Amino acid sequence: MELPRLPIDRYRVALRLTRTARFRFHHGSAVREALARALGVAGLPPGVVPCAPESGRVTFAAGDRYRLGVTLVGEERRHGAALAAGLAAIGERSRAAAEGPPAGLAGGFAVEAVEPLPPVALEDELAALAEPPAIT
Repeated sequence: MELPRLPIDRYRVALRLTRTARFRFHHGSAVREALARALGVAGLPPGVVPCAPESGRVTFAAGDRYRLGVTLVGEERRHGAALAAGLAAIGERSRAAAEGPPAGLAGGFAVEAVEPLPPVALEDELAALAEPPAIT
């Protein structure tokens, strides 16, 4: 029996900070808040899955790149077209905001890239999981 497949879109996002920014050790909440504002939703729906690979670094200087990932599942894929424009609006609107470093991704950045990633090869992943693990 073949299982139904959920349509999935994945994006790699690169932002260029225009001001110093400070984060908490875990960046998940900052990334979720920025994505919710960018997509114009009150909270991220279950089909919008953020990835915060920069977690652990708490201070970023102006000019530093900040990367994040977004997976859109099912009908939430409709947000893919609005992602870059929504993030750009946040960065532009907040760029000339109050003095001092903004908390997390509250502003002070420009969007460098929003790149779609190729689909995951599920068959290859399942085959790898079926092999007995080897320890070297």
